[in-house]
Amino acid sequence: MIPVPSQVRIWLAVGRTDMRSGMQGLALQVQETLGRDPHAGDLYVFRGRSGNLIKIIWHDGLVIEIEEGNQVRLKCDSGSTVTASNAVFATNSPINTWVKIHSKMAPYRTYAMAFDISKGTLPDALYWDMDDPYYYVRLNPGTGKTDRLIVGGRDHRSGEADDGEARFTALEAWIRALVPELSRERARWSGQVLETIDYCGFIVRSPGNGNVFVATGDSGQGMTHGALAGLLSMI
Repeated sequence: MIPVPSQVRIWLAVGRTDMRSGMQGLALQVQETLGRDPHAGDLYVFRGRSGNLIKIIWHDGLVIEIEEGNQVRLKCDSGSTVTASNAVFATNSPINTWVKIHSKMAPYRTYAMAFDISKGTLPDALYWDMDDPYYYVRLNPGTGKTDRLIVGGRDHRSGEADDGEARFTALEAWIRALVPELSRERARWSGQVLETIDYCGFIVRSPGNGNVFVATGDSGQGMTHGALAGLLSMI
């Protein structure tokens, strides 16, 4: 049960939304279309083409305390409490266990850039190569006749390099050589991913817990592992 306080404003996206968009893509639509902060506490509802599927964005604070019993109670820093039969921690590093899983992964810095590209220029798929450091490419549905192409990679162990601009330059040169139809750059960012020993993510019941699960160690394959974790969590 997720109670919505009466003071929360609810925004309904008119028309149809491409349900392939993830939370980050929908949050970007909130920022660009409405000019609002998707983390400010308002609730945003998006409707799929068929009308029987919706996606909701609602940031109500950070989980600061976990109580497990017949149900899981998650207390947020905003003062609200979420109660559920099960909970899945899909954070980059699990916040419910500090040693048992985190110590079995290594942190890596990764880089990404987003470019405009005309719809239909590139088949909608997730691409990556086997180089070291590797590159990946994926599409994020845009509005009108334009999609966003996201290229990323050039990872390195956190703290072992300080050459971010050179890595962004390499990313752009690599993707423009392969896809010369790219338009202007829209954004660039870097973040930290966690890699397991065998590069397979941890999608398991949290050690020592009965109804708490974790999905972590994506090794930069969050799109793939996230979809797999969603399927496994329903079993």
